[in-house]
Amino acid sequence: MNILIIAPHPDDEVLGCGGTMALHAKRNDDVYLCIVTKREGQEWPREKVEGREEHINAASKTLGVKETFCLGFPDGRLDTVPQREFNDALLDVVNKTRPDIMYIPNRNDVHDDHRRTYQAALVASRPGGGHEIKKILSYESGWVFPNTPFAPTVFTDIKDTLDTKLAAMQEYKTEAAEYPHLRSPEAIRAMAMRRGSYAGLEYAEAFELVREIVV
Repeated sequence: MNILIIAPHPDDEVLGCGGTMALHAKRNDDVYLCIVTKREGQEWPREKVEGREEHINAASKTLGVKETFCLGFPDGRLDTVPQREFNDALLDVVNKTRPDIMYIPNRNDVHDDHRRTYQAALVASRPGGGHEIKKILSYESGWVFPNTPFAPTVFTDIKDTLDTKLAAMQEYKTEAAEYPHLRSPEAIRAMAMRRGSYAGLEYAEAFELVREIVV
């Protein structure tokens, strides 16, 4: 199978579905990653920009990603990107990777980049678009609005790939943090335990089912 993960920012893929990505790779699925944004300009501290490409490559290698696409749209400023340009860029990746399963960010994330990526991903994967996507799942990678919580309905057992997820997160040297930050190893493990308990598993990643075609 072909698997496509769309991440607004580098490390969102690890937080949201890193264990699932590693599991797909272990099953010999072709895993593709699309990172939407890039940090540029004076608004970002130098230490938050340098080495970013190397970090992406190292994390992708750890998770078993076959190919990574970087769109290079401005981080934190997706609202300045014409919607059609954004839609077409994601559609191009969909056409190149021909995914059977696609993982996209949560529609209710407080970060505007995540919400815009969710909408553009739905346009790029709309029915009748010539693709063969059978399932679209939404992952959690940040904070959600309190009145619209993330309500998972699908769970992946990541008992055998949690350590791989943690190792991939550590490759993002400018993003990995200390507890209690959500990007700390302790917080990532705790979330995996919490989501696992929802499904009777030791460790899990959780998803909202956006669309599935059963044949």
